[in-house]
Amino acid sequence: MSEASTIAVDSAPPRPAISVPPRRSIARNVVSLLLGQIGTMAISIVISAIIGRFLGAASLGMLYLVMASINFAGIFVEWGQQGYLVAEVAKFRERSGELIGTALVARFILAIVSYALVALCARLLGHGPEVRSLLVLMAVCVVPGNLATTLAQGFRGHDRMELEAITNIVNSACNLAFLLVAMKMHGGLQSVMLAAGGAATVSLVLALLLTRKVRMPRLHVNWQRLRDILAGGAPFVFFNLALSGHPYVDANLLAMLASPSVVGWYAAAQRFVGILIFPAGIAGVALYPTLARFAGDASALRSKARDALRLVLMLGALASAGTALYADVAVSLVFRRDGFEPAIDVLRALAPYLFLMFVNILLGSAILAIGRARAAFTVAKFVALTVGGLLDVILIPYFETRYGNGAIGLAIALSVAELVMTVAALRLAPDGIIERGHWRLAGAALVSAAAMLVAGALLRNAPLPVRFVVPLIVFAVAIRATGLFTVADGRRIWEAARLRSEASRA
Repeated sequence: MSEASTIAVDSAPPRPAISVPPRRSIARNVVSLLLGQIGTMAISIVISAIIGRFLGAASLGMLYLVMASINFAGIFVEWGQQGYLVAEVAKFRERSGELIGTALVARFILAIVSYALVALCARLLGHGPEVRSLLVLMAVCVVPGNLATTLAQGFRGHDRMELEAITNIVNSACNLAFLLVAMKMHGGLQSVMLAAGGAATVSLVLALLLTRKVRMPRLHVNWQRLRDILAGGAPFVFFNLALSGHPYVDANLLAMLASPSVVGWYAAAQRFVGILIFPAGIAGVALYPTLARFAGDASALRSKARDALRLVLMLGALASAGTALYADVAVSLVFRRDGFEPAIDVLRALAPYLFLMFVNILLGSAILAIGRARAAFTVAKFVALTVGGLLDVILIPYFETRYGNGAIGLAIALSVAELVMTVAALRLAPDGIIERGHWRLAGAALVSAAAMLVAGALLRNAPLPVRFVVPLIVFAVAIRATGLFTVADGRRIWEAARLRSEASRA
Protein backbone atom coordinates (compact mmCIF):
# COMPACT_ATOMS: atom_id res chain seq x y z
CA MET A 1 0.00 0.00 0.00
CA SER A 2 1.58 3.26 -1.08
CA GLU A 3 1.43 6.21 1.27
CA ALA A 4 1.09 8.93 -1.32
CA SER A 5 -0.75 12.11 -0.50
CA THR A 6 -2.08 12.74 -3.96
CA ILE A 7 -5.61 13.92 -3.24
CA ALA A 8 -6.05 17.17 -1.36
CA VAL A 9 -9.03 17.74 0.90
CA ASP A 10 -11.27 20.44 -0.49
CA SER A 11 -12.78 22.91 1.92
CA ALA A 12 -16.26 22.02 0.65
CA PRO A 13 -16.16 18.86 -1.47
CA PRO A 14 -19.07 18.39 -3.83
CA ARG A 15 -21.52 15.82 -2.53
CA PRO A 16 -22.05 13.11 -5.12
CA ALA A 17 -25.42 11.71 -5.92
CA ILE A 18 -26.08 8.73 -3.70
CA SER A 19 -27.78 5.78 -5.28
CA VAL A 20 -30.17 4.14 -2.85
CA PRO A 21 -29.77 0.37 -2.94
CA PRO A 22 -32.88 -1.59 -3.84
CA ARG A 23 -34.88 -3.28 -1.11
CA ARG A 24 -33.63 -6.76 -1.96
CA SER A 25 -30.05 -5.45 -1.63
CA ILE A 26 -30.81 -4.25 1.88
CA ALA A 27 -32.47 -7.56 2.73
CA ARG A 28 -29.47 -9.43 1.31
CA ASN A 29 -27.11 -7.36 3.43
CA VAL A 30 -29.07 -8.04 6.61
CA VAL A 31 -29.26 -11.76 5.88
CA SER A 32 -25.54 -11.86 5.05
CA LEU A 33 -24.57 -10.21 8.33
CA LEU A 34 -26.96 -12.43 10.29
CA LEU A 35 -25.73 -15.67 8.75
CA GLY A 36 -22.12 -14.56 9.11
CA GLN A 37 -22.67 -13.74 12.77
CA ILE A 38 -24.39 -17.07 13.43
CA GLY A 39 -21.60 -18.98 11.69
CA THR A 40 -18.91 -17.08 13.59
CA MET A 41 -20.72 -17.58 16.89
CA ALA A 42 -21.11 -21.33 16.34
CA ILE A 43 -17.40 -21.74 15.61
CA SER A 44 -16.47 -19.58 18.61
CA ILE A 45 -18.44 -21.91 20.88
CA VAL A 46 -16.45 -24.87 19.58
CA ILE A 47 -13.20 -22.94 20.09
CA SER A 48 -14.14 -22.09 23.69
CA ALA A 49 -15.03 -25.72 24.34
CA ILE A 50 -11.70 -26.93 22.94
CA ILE A 51 -9.71 -24.45 25.02
CA GLY A 52 -11.67 -25.30 28.16
CA ARG A 53 -11.43 -29.06 27.68
CA PHE A 54 -7.74 -29.15 26.72
CA LEU A 55 -6.28 -26.37 28.85
CA GLY A 56 -8.65 -26.19 31.83
CA ALA A 57 -10.46 -23.44 33.68
CA ALA A 58 -7.34 -21.58 34.84
CA SER A 59 -6.01 -21.16 31.28
CA LEU A 60 -9.45 -20.17 30.01
CA GLY A 61 -9.61 -17.58 32.78
CA MET A 62 -6.21 -16.17 31.88
CA LEU A 63 -7.26 -15.98 28.23
CA TYR A 64 -10.46 -14.19 29.25
CA LEU A 65 -8.48 -11.63 31.25
CA VAL A 66 -6.10 -11.00 28.35
CA MET A 67 -8.93 -10.71 25.82
CA ALA A 68 -10.90 -8.34 28.09
CA SER A 69 -7.84 -6.09 28.23
CA ILE A 70 -7.27 -6.29 24.47
CA ASN A 71 -10.94 -5.57 23.75
CA PHE A 72 -10.85 -2.57 26.07
CA ALA A 73 -7.82 -1.20 24.23
CA GLY A 74 -9.71 -1.98 21.02
CA ILE A 75 -12.16 0.82 21.83
CA PHE A 76 -9.35 3.27 21.16
CA VAL A 77 -7.98 1.27 18.23
CA GLU A 78 -11.44 1.37 16.65
CA TRP A 79 -11.78 5.09 17.43
CA GLY A 80 -15.37 5.25 16.27
CA GLN A 81 -14.59 4.11 12.73
CA GLN A 82 -17.59 1.81 12.69
CA GLY A 83 -19.82 4.86 12.94
CA TYR A 84 -17.77 7.43 11.03
CA LEU A 85 -15.92 5.47 8.33
CA VAL A 86 -18.92 3.46 7.12
CA ALA A 87 -20.97 6.63 6.71
CA GLU A 88 -18.17 8.48 4.86
CA VAL A 89 -17.52 5.60 2.46
CA ALA A 90 -21.25 5.29 1.78
CA LYS A 91 -21.50 9.01 0.95
CA PHE A 92 -18.24 9.42 -0.98
CA ARG A 93 -17.56 6.09 -2.64
CA GLU A 94 -15.24 7.60 -5.22
CA ARG A 95 -12.95 8.50 -2.29
CA SER A 96 -13.21 5.14 -0.57
CA GLY A 97 -9.64 4.16 -1.51
CA GLU A 98 -8.32 7.26 0.23
CA LEU A 99 -10.66 6.94 3.21
CA ILE A 100 -9.94 3.27 3.85
CA GLY A 101 -6.22 3.57 3.18
CA THR A 102 -5.92 6.45 5.64
CA ALA A 103 -8.10 4.62 8.17
CA LEU A 104 -5.78 1.60 7.97
CA VAL A 105 -2.80 3.77 8.90
CA ALA A 106 -4.79 5.44 11.68
CA ARG A 107 -5.81 2.09 13.11
CA PHE A 108 -2.26 0.73 12.99
CA ILE A 109 -0.88 3.77 14.85
CA LEU A 110 -3.69 3.64 17.40
CA ALA A 111 -3.10 -0.09 17.90
CA ILE A 112 0.56 0.43 18.80
CA VAL A 113 -0.26 3.20 21.28
CA SER A 114 -3.36 1.58 22.80
CA TYR A 115 -1.90 -1.89 23.32
CA ALA A 116 1.27 -0.40 24.82
CA LEU A 117 -0.86 1.56 27.30
CA VAL A 118 -2.99 -1.44 28.27
CA ALA A 119 0.19 -3.46 28.86
CA LEU A 120 1.42 -0.66 31.13
CA CYS A 121 -1.92 -0.71 32.96
CA ALA A 122 -1.53 -4.47 33.50
CA ARG A 123 1.80 -3.81 35.21
CA LEU A 124 0.28 -1.05 37.36
CA LEU A 125 -2.60 -3.35 38.33
CA GLY A 126 -0.09 -5.88 39.64
CA HIS A 127 -0.49 -8.63 37.04
CA GLY A 128 2.50 -10.95 36.88
CA PRO A 129 5.02 -11.47 34.04
CA GLU A 130 2.99 -14.34 32.54
CA VAL A 131 -0.11 -12.21 32.05
CA ARG A 132 1.91 -9.30 30.69
CA SER A 133 3.79 -11.48 28.18
CA LEU A 134 0.53 -13.06 27.01
CA LEU A 135 -0.96 -9.60 26.67
CA VAL A 136 1.89 -8.47 24.41
CA LEU A 137 1.63 -11.66 22.33
CA MET A 138 -2.12 -11.27 21.89
CA ALA A 139 -1.72 -7.61 20.95
CA VAL A 140 0.64 -8.57 18.14
CA CYS A 141 -1.71 -11.33 17.00
CA VAL A 142 -4.83 -9.15 16.78
CA VAL A 143 -3.32 -6.30 14.73
CA PRO A 144 -3.99 -8.05 11.37
CA GLY A 145 -7.58 -8.57 12.48
CA ASN A 146 -7.88 -4.89 13.31
CA LEU A 147 -6.80 -3.97 9.80
CA ALA A 148 -9.17 -6.54 8.30
CA THR A 149 -12.00 -4.93 10.28
CA THR A 150 -11.29 -1.58 8.61
CA LEU A 151 -11.58 -3.22 5.20
CA ALA A 152 -14.82 -4.88 6.30
CA GLN A 153 -16.20 -1.47 7.23
CA GLY A 154 -15.36 -0.40 3.70
CA PHE A 155 -17.45 -3.33 2.44
CA ARG A 156 -20.35 -2.07 4.56
CA GLY A 157 -20.03 1.40 3.07
CA HIS A 158 -20.27 -0.17 -0.39
CA ASP A 159 -23.34 -2.25 0.61
CA ARG A 160 -21.36 -5.47 0.18
CA MET A 161 -21.87 -6.97 3.60
CA GLU A 162 -21.70 -10.50 2.24
CA LEU A 163 -17.97 -9.88 1.75
CA GLU A 164 -17.66 -8.95 5.43
CA ALA A 165 -19.55 -12.13 6.35
CA ILE A 166 -17.20 -14.23 4.21
CA THR A 167 -14.16 -12.67 5.85
CA ASN A 168 -15.51 -13.29 9.34
CA ILE A 169 -16.42 -16.91 8.67
CA VAL A 170 -13.05 -17.66 7.06
CA ASN A 171 -11.33 -16.08 10.05
CA SER A 172 -13.28 -18.25 12.49
CA ALA A 173 -12.83 -21.41 10.42
CA CYS A 174 -9.07 -20.86 10.13
CA ASN A 175 -8.87 -20.12 13.84
CA LEU A 176 -10.58 -23.44 14.58
CA ALA A 177 -8.35 -25.36 12.16
CA PHE A 178 -5.13 -23.80 13.49
CA LEU A 179 -6.31 -24.39 17.06
CA LEU A 180 -6.95 -28.09 16.41
CA VAL A 181 -3.43 -28.42 15.01
CA ALA A 182 -2.02 -26.63 18.06
CA MET A 183 -3.92 -28.90 20.46
CA LYS A 184 -2.82 -31.99 18.57
CA MET A 185 0.78 -30.83 19.04
CA HIS A 186 0.05 -30.31 22.77
CA GLY A 187 0.43 -26.55 22.54
CA GLY A 188 -0.40 -24.24 25.43
CA LEU A 189 -2.04 -20.89 25.76
CA GLN A 190 0.59 -19.23 23.57
CA SER A 191 -0.28 -21.57 20.71
CA VAL A 192 -3.95 -20.63 21.11
CA MET A 193 -3.04 -16.99 20.60
CA LEU A 194 -0.76 -17.75 17.67
CA ALA A 195 -3.60 -19.71 16.07
CA ALA A 196 -5.81 -16.63 16.41
CA GLY A 197 -3.06 -14.45 14.93
CA GLY A 198 -2.61 -16.79 11.97
CA ALA A 199 -6.35 -16.77 11.30
CA ALA A 200 -6.44 -12.95 11.52
CA THR A 201 -3.61 -12.73 8.99
CA VAL A 202 -5.49 -15.00 6.58
CA SER A 203 -8.62 -12.87 6.96
CA LEU A 204 -6.60 -9.70 6.25
CA VAL A 205 -5.17 -11.17 3.04
CA LEU A 206 -8.63 -12.34 2.00
CA ALA A 207 -10.16 -8.93 2.72
CA LEU A 208 -7.49 -7.23 0.60
CA LEU A 209 -8.29 -9.61 -2.27
CA LEU A 210 -12.03 -9.01 -1.88
CA THR A 211 -11.58 -5.24 -2.26
CA ARG A 212 -11.37 -5.92 -5.99
CA LYS A 213 -14.98 -7.14 -5.86
CA VAL A 214 -16.28 -3.69 -4.96
CA ARG A 215 -14.19 -1.82 -7.55
CA MET A 216 -13.01 0.69 -4.99
CA PRO A 217 -10.16 3.06 -5.95
CA ARG A 218 -6.58 2.16 -5.12
CA LEU A 219 -5.85 2.28 -1.40
CA HIS A 220 -3.63 5.23 -0.48
CA VAL A 221 -3.04 7.64 2.38
CA ASN A 222 -3.98 11.28 2.67
CA TRP A 223 -2.36 12.66 5.82
CA GLN A 224 -4.81 15.57 5.95
CA ARG A 225 -7.67 13.09 5.87
CA LEU A 226 -6.08 11.31 8.86
CA ARG A 227 -6.96 14.30 11.03
CA ASP A 228 -10.56 14.22 9.76
CA ILE A 229 -10.89 10.51 10.55
CA LEU A 230 -9.61 10.96 14.09
CA ALA A 231 -11.86 13.98 14.68
CA GLY A 232 -14.90 12.31 13.11
CA GLY A 233 -14.57 9.15 15.19
CA ALA A 234 -13.86 10.90 18.49
CA PRO A 235 -17.53 11.40 19.51
CA PHE A 236 -18.10 7.64 19.28
CA VAL A 237 -15.16 6.77 21.56
CA PHE A 238 -16.67 8.07 24.79
CA PHE A 239 -19.95 6.26 24.19
CA ASN A 240 -18.19 2.99 23.26
CA LEU A 241 -16.07 3.34 26.37
CA ALA A 242 -19.23 3.52 28.48
CA LEU A 243 -20.67 0.46 26.75
CA SER A 244 -17.56 -1.74 26.75
CA GLY A 245 -15.69 -0.72 29.88
CA HIS A 246 -17.53 -3.11 32.18
CA PRO A 247 -15.91 -6.40 31.01
CA TYR A 248 -12.43 -4.92 31.46
CA VAL A 249 -13.16 -3.73 35.01
CA ASP A 250 -14.88 -7.00 35.94
CA ALA A 251 -12.14 -9.24 34.55
CA ASN A 252 -9.36 -7.35 36.33
CA LEU A 253 -11.16 -7.17 39.67
CA LEU A 254 -12.01 -10.87 39.50
CA ALA A 255 -8.40 -11.74 38.62
CA MET A 256 -7.12 -9.69 41.57
CA LEU A 257 -9.68 -10.94 44.11
CA ALA A 258 -10.11 -14.60 43.08
CA SER A 259 -8.14 -17.52 41.66
CA PRO A 260 -7.48 -18.05 37.92
CA SER A 261 -9.90 -21.00 37.86
CA VAL A 262 -12.69 -18.73 39.10
CA VAL A 263 -12.00 -16.36 36.21
CA GLY A 264 -12.27 -19.39 33.91
CA TRP A 265 -15.64 -20.36 35.35
CA TYR A 266 -16.89 -16.82 34.79
CA ALA A 267 -15.50 -16.83 31.25
CA ALA A 268 -17.36 -20.08 30.51
CA ALA A 269 -20.64 -18.63 31.84
CA GLN A 270 -20.18 -15.41 29.86
CA ARG A 271 -19.77 -17.41 26.66
CA PHE A 272 -23.37 -18.61 27.01
CA VAL A 273 -24.62 -15.15 27.97
CA GLY A 274 -23.15 -13.70 24.77
CA ILE A 275 -25.03 -16.29 22.73
CA LEU A 276 -28.34 -15.79 24.51
CA ILE A 277 -28.22 -11.99 24.16
CA PHE A 278 -27.71 -12.31 20.40
CA PRO A 279 -31.47 -12.15 19.55
CA ALA A 280 -31.83 -8.95 21.57
CA GLY A 281 -28.94 -7.40 19.65
CA ILE A 282 -30.55 -8.32 16.34
CA ALA A 283 -33.87 -6.85 17.52
CA GLY A 284 -32.10 -3.64 18.55
CA VAL A 285 -30.34 -3.29 15.20
CA ALA A 286 -33.59 -3.92 13.32
CA LEU A 287 -35.59 -1.52 15.50
CA TYR A 288 -33.09 1.37 15.40
CA PRO A 289 -33.93 2.76 11.92
CA THR A 290 -37.66 2.24 12.47
CA LEU A 291 -37.67 4.27 15.67
CA ALA A 292 -35.51 6.95 14.07
CA ARG A 293 -37.96 7.19 11.15
CA PHE A 294 -41.02 7.59 13.41
CA ALA A 295 -39.35 9.85 15.99
CA GLY A 296 -41.77 12.70 15.29
CA ASP A 297 -44.93 10.59 15.10
CA ALA A 298 -46.09 9.78 18.64
CA SER A 299 -48.88 7.36 17.66
CA ALA A 300 -46.72 5.40 15.22
CA LEU A 301 -43.86 5.35 17.72
CA ARG A 302 -46.20 4.02 20.40
CA SER A 303 -47.40 1.18 18.16
CA LYS A 304 -43.90 0.17 17.01
CA ALA A 305 -42.51 0.32 20.54
CA ARG A 306 -45.33 -1.82 21.95
CA ASP A 307 -44.79 -4.57 19.39
CA ALA A 308 -41.03 -4.52 19.95
CA LEU A 309 -41.38 -4.47 23.74
CA ARG A 310 -43.75 -7.43 23.67
CA LEU A 311 -41.25 -9.47 21.64
CA VAL A 312 -38.24 -8.45 23.74
CA LEU A 313 -40.01 -9.20 27.03
CA MET A 314 -41.07 -12.61 25.77
CA LEU A 315 -37.59 -13.55 24.53
CA GLY A 316 -35.94 -12.13 27.64
CA ALA A 317 -38.20 -14.09 29.96
CA LEU A 318 -37.56 -17.28 27.98
CA ALA A 319 -33.79 -16.76 27.94
CA SER A 320 -33.65 -15.94 31.65
CA ALA A 321 -35.81 -18.85 32.81
CA GLY A 322 -34.10 -21.26 30.41
CA THR A 323 -30.69 -20.22 31.71
CA ALA A 324 -31.71 -20.87 35.30
CA LEU A 325 -33.18 -24.28 34.43
CA TYR A 326 -30.68 -25.64 31.94
CA ALA A 327 -27.34 -24.14 33.00
CA ASP A 328 -26.14 -27.58 34.07
CA VAL A 329 -26.94 -29.08 30.68
CA ALA A 330 -25.23 -26.25 28.77
CA VAL A 331 -22.02 -26.31 30.80
CA SER A 332 -21.80 -30.11 30.72
CA LEU A 333 -22.39 -30.21 26.98
CA VAL A 334 -19.85 -27.56 25.94
CA PHE A 335 -17.27 -27.88 28.71
CA ARG A 336 -16.30 -30.76 30.96
CA ARG A 337 -18.44 -30.92 34.07
CA ASP A 338 -15.29 -31.98 35.89
CA GLY A 339 -13.41 -28.73 36.34
CA PHE A 340 -16.26 -26.46 35.21
CA GLU A 341 -19.13 -27.46 37.49
CA PRO A 342 -18.92 -24.17 39.50
CA ALA A 343 -19.65 -22.32 36.24
CA ILE A 344 -23.19 -23.69 36.49
CA ASP A 345 -23.90 -21.58 39.59
CA VAL A 346 -22.32 -18.54 37.92
CA LEU A 347 -24.51 -18.96 34.83
CA ARG A 348 -27.63 -19.31 36.97
CA ALA A 349 -26.69 -16.16 38.88
CA LEU A 350 -26.53 -14.33 35.53
CA ALA A 351 -30.14 -15.24 34.61
CA PRO A 352 -31.65 -11.94 35.93
CA TYR A 353 -28.94 -10.02 34.09
CA LEU A 354 -30.10 -11.59 30.83
CA PHE A 355 -33.67 -10.38 31.24
CA LEU A 356 -32.51 -6.86 32.11
CA MET A 357 -30.16 -6.81 29.11
CA PHE A 358 -33.00 -7.64 26.73
CA VAL A 359 -35.00 -4.70 28.07
CA ASN A 360 -32.04 -2.33 28.10
CA ILE A 361 -31.03 -3.08 24.53
CA LEU A 362 -34.52 -2.07 23.39
CA LEU A 363 -34.60 1.08 25.52
CA GLY A 364 -31.04 2.00 24.54
CA SER A 365 -31.90 1.63 20.85
CA ALA A 366 -34.86 3.97 21.32
CA ILE A 367 -32.79 6.57 23.18
CA LEU A 368 -29.99 6.49 20.61
CA ALA A 369 -32.34 6.47 17.61
CA ILE A 370 -34.33 9.50 18.75
CA GLY A 371 -31.23 11.17 20.10
CA ARG A 372 -32.65 13.44 22.77
CA ALA A 373 -30.85 11.90 25.75
CA ARG A 374 -27.71 10.31 24.33
CA ALA A 375 -25.36 12.21 26.63
CA ALA A 376 -27.43 11.39 29.71
CA PHE A 377 -27.60 7.72 28.64
CA THR A 378 -23.80 7.63 28.38
CA VAL A 379 -23.47 9.17 31.83
CA ALA A 380 -25.90 6.57 33.17
CA LYS A 381 -23.68 3.81 31.76
CA PHE A 382 -20.72 5.21 33.67
CA VAL A 383 -22.83 5.40 36.85
CA ALA A 384 -23.84 1.75 36.41
CA LEU A 385 -20.19 0.85 35.81
CA THR A 386 -19.22 2.59 39.06
CA VAL A 387 -21.97 0.84 41.03
CA GLY A 388 -20.96 -2.52 39.59
CA GLY A 389 -17.29 -1.94 40.38
CA LEU A 390 -18.03 -1.02 44.00
CA LEU A 391 -20.20 -4.11 44.44
CA ASP A 392 -17.48 -6.25 42.84
CA VAL A 393 -15.05 -5.22 45.57
CA ILE A 394 -17.58 -6.29 48.23
CA LEU A 395 -19.22 -9.36 46.74
CA ILE A 396 -16.30 -11.11 45.01
CA PRO A 397 -14.26 -11.56 48.23
CA TYR A 398 -17.40 -12.58 50.14
CA PHE A 399 -18.38 -15.36 47.74
CA GLU A 400 -14.75 -16.35 47.25
CA THR A 401 -14.24 -16.83 50.99
CA ARG A 402 -17.59 -18.40 51.79
CA TYR A 403 -18.25 -20.53 48.69
CA GLY A 404 -14.91 -20.65 46.88
CA ASN A 405 -16.48 -19.00 43.83
CA GLY A 406 -16.11 -15.23 43.69
CA ALA A 407 -17.59 -15.21 40.19
CA ILE A 408 -21.06 -15.61 41.73
CA GLY A 409 -20.55 -12.28 43.48
CA LEU A 410 -19.47 -10.71 40.20
CA ALA A 411 -22.61 -12.05 38.49
CA ILE A 412 -24.82 -10.55 41.19
CA ALA A 413 -22.99 -7.21 40.99
CA LEU A 414 -23.42 -7.22 37.22
CA SER A 415 -27.18 -7.78 37.57
CA VAL A 416 -27.50 -4.92 40.09
CA ALA A 417 -25.53 -2.61 37.80
CA GLU A 418 -27.79 -3.55 34.91
CA LEU A 419 -30.83 -2.84 37.08
CA VAL A 420 -29.44 0.66 37.71
CA MET A 421 -29.12 1.02 33.95
CA THR A 422 -32.73 -0.16 33.48
CA VAL A 423 -34.04 2.47 35.90
CA ALA A 424 -32.05 5.18 34.13
CA ALA A 425 -33.17 4.00 30.68
CA LEU A 426 -36.82 4.02 31.77
CA ARG A 427 -36.48 7.65 32.88
CA LEU A 428 -34.64 8.66 29.72
CA ALA A 429 -36.84 6.74 27.26
CA PRO A 430 -38.68 9.00 24.77
CA ASP A 431 -42.41 9.63 25.17
CA GLY A 432 -44.47 6.77 23.77
CA ILE A 433 -41.84 4.08 24.37
CA ILE A 434 -42.94 3.20 27.91
CA GLU A 435 -46.56 3.66 29.00
CA ARG A 436 -48.72 2.38 31.83
CA GLY A 437 -50.00 -0.55 29.78
CA HIS A 438 -46.46 -1.71 29.12
CA TRP A 439 -45.98 -2.51 32.80
CA ARG A 440 -48.70 -5.12 32.43
CA LEU A 441 -46.66 -6.74 29.66
CA ALA A 442 -43.60 -6.78 31.93
CA GLY A 443 -45.67 -8.45 34.65
CA ALA A 444 -46.92 -11.02 32.14
CA ALA A 445 -43.34 -11.81 31.13
CA LEU A 446 -42.28 -12.31 34.75
CA VAL A 447 -45.30 -14.51 35.50
CA SER A 448 -44.59 -16.63 32.42
CA ALA A 449 -40.94 -17.03 33.41
CA ALA A 450 -41.99 -17.98 36.97
CA ALA A 451 -44.41 -20.62 35.64
CA MET A 452 -41.63 -22.11 33.52
CA LEU A 453 -39.26 -22.12 36.50
CA VAL A 454 -41.81 -23.88 38.74
CA ALA A 455 -42.46 -26.53 36.11
CA GLY A 456 -38.74 -27.07 35.63
CA ALA A 457 -38.12 -27.31 39.38
CA LEU A 458 -40.83 -29.95 39.76
CA LEU A 459 -39.29 -31.98 36.92
CA ARG A 460 -35.62 -31.56 37.86
CA ASN A 461 -35.22 -35.35 38.32
CA ALA A 462 -37.19 -36.27 35.19
CA PRO A 463 -35.55 -37.51 31.96
CA LEU A 464 -33.87 -34.73 29.98
CA PRO A 465 -36.45 -34.58 27.13
CA VAL A 466 -39.23 -34.16 29.70
CA ARG A 467 -37.20 -31.46 31.51
CA PHE A 468 -37.00 -29.53 28.25
CA VAL A 469 -40.38 -30.05 26.62
CA VAL A 470 -42.81 -29.65 29.53
CA PRO A 471 -41.47 -26.29 30.88
CA LEU A 472 -41.42 -24.89 27.34
CA ILE A 473 -45.05 -25.93 26.89
CA VAL A 474 -45.90 -24.31 30.21
CA PHE A 475 -44.18 -21.11 29.06
CA ALA A 476 -46.11 -21.12 25.78
CA VAL A 477 -49.40 -21.55 27.63
CA ALA A 478 -48.45 -18.82 30.11
CA ILE A 479 -47.60 -16.17 27.51
CA ARG A 480 -50.91 -16.91 25.80
CA ALA A 481 -52.91 -16.84 29.04
CA THR A 482 -51.33 -13.60 30.27
CA GLY A 483 -51.76 -11.87 26.92
CA LEU A 484 -48.04 -11.42 26.36
CA PHE A 485 -48.44 -13.16 23.00
CA THR A 486 -51.80 -13.33 21.22
CA VAL A 487 -53.11 -14.99 18.10
CA ALA A 488 -53.23 -11.56 16.45
CA ASP A 489 -49.50 -11.16 17.18
CA GLY A 490 -48.81 -14.46 15.47
CA ARG A 491 -50.82 -13.47 12.44
CA ARG A 492 -49.05 -10.10 12.23
CA ILE A 493 -45.60 -11.71 12.39
CA TRP A 494 -46.58 -14.25 9.75
CA GLU A 495 -47.97 -11.53 7.46
CA ALA A 496 -44.87 -9.38 7.89
CA ALA A 497 -42.61 -12.35 7.09
CA ARG A 498 -44.71 -13.22 4.01
CA LEU A 499 -44.62 -9.65 2.69
CA ARG A 500 -40.86 -9.40 3.34
CA SER A 501 -40.33 -12.65 1.42
CA GLU A 502 -42.41 -11.41 -1.54
CA ALA A 503 -40.56 -8.09 -1.56
CA SER A 504 -37.17 -9.81 -1.58
CA ARG A 505 -38.22 -11.91 -4.60
CA ALA A 506 -39.48 -8.85 -6.50
